[in-house]
Amino acid sequence: MDALRGTSILFVVMIHVGGFCLNISSDTPSFLHYISEFFLALFFFISGYMCYKGEINWSLKDCSQYIRTKFLRLIIPFIIFLLASSYIKGNNFLQFVFSDPKGGYWYPFVLFEFHIIFVLLSSLASYFRVPKRYTTIFYLLCGLLLFVLTIPLTHMQIGNSFVGLISFQKWNYFIYFAIGLLVRKEKEFFDGLLDSKYFLLSCLVLFFVINIFRNTAVQYHYNLFRIVTAASGVFILFGYFRKNSHLFSSTNKLGKSLCYIGRKTLDIYFLHYFFLPVNLSVVLSVLTQYPMPIIEFAITMSLSLFIILACLLLSSILRSSPILASLLFGEKF
Repeated sequence: MDALRGTSILFVVMIHVGGFCLNISSDTPSFLHYISEFFLALFFFISGYMCYKGEINWSLKDCSQYIRTKFLRLIIPFIIFLLASSYIKGNNFLQFVFSDPKGGYWYPFVLFEFHIIFVLLSSLASYFRVPKRYTTIFYLLCGLLLFVLTIPLTHMQIGNSFVGLISFQKWNYFIYFAIGLLVRKEKEFFDGLLDSKYFLLSCLVLFFVINIFRNTAVQYHYNLFRIVTAASGVFILFGYFRKNSHLFSSTNKLGKSLCYIGRKTLDIYFLHYFFLPVNLSVVLSVLTQYPMPIIEFAITMSLSLFIILACLLLSSILRSSPILASLLFGEKF
């Protein structure tokens, strides 16, 4: 799973390089458009998958300890990096806090909210004595409900409001967190499903056929398009890494590198914004005038790997101090 996490953070950096640095728009032919359909869903799927630790009877002490751990791991670094980012960019900190994207740092904040939702749902399931075999279905139904509730906000610009403060627009991703929980809990069933020669092929066909008829699919039902392409993309990547686990193990260079990057996902996420080149599209304006997807993908990949390398180097320096490692990256002190 570390190698898959490493790949997911590589996708994040690539999307940000393409969007913020090269100004690749939705009208520009690019391989990044396909990655953008599932990379965030993949992030939350992995988080849900890693979150499942077996059936727990949640007591008040268990809940408070779990939330406290996640708060120290996610929210303290989030606040520090948001303060640093707002100071460097000359923006108002509170405007960042009350905005939906949180200056780009919305992911750890929303992930913390998902952990709270997970604990609340688990406690409710325990209180109402929901049979344990149905608990993850309960999470999935709640995820689907949140997805539906956020549909009206899909194309809205969320200003400084309570909705922006809690980043409610991003709660549609909880369904992928729930799918991760479901896949981990029902591991035996999904192992059999993923071993089937038809399942991954069906996901591949579904993903590419929908994208071939993208314009029609979006016009017909945009939100259905979003959830189907995201879920199929997640299962394609998850299934591929599972089937080829020998390629991504720590016994070879590729696997070892991706696993190391995967273990430093949070470090890279927090630090990479400081390494994104500014106005790179001016230098590489030819890519927008004469789109060359393969060349653009190679440039984006190269820049992203360089940024990740810089993040890992800075992370190792900062982590040399246990106090900084605790405050900036949520490590136990």
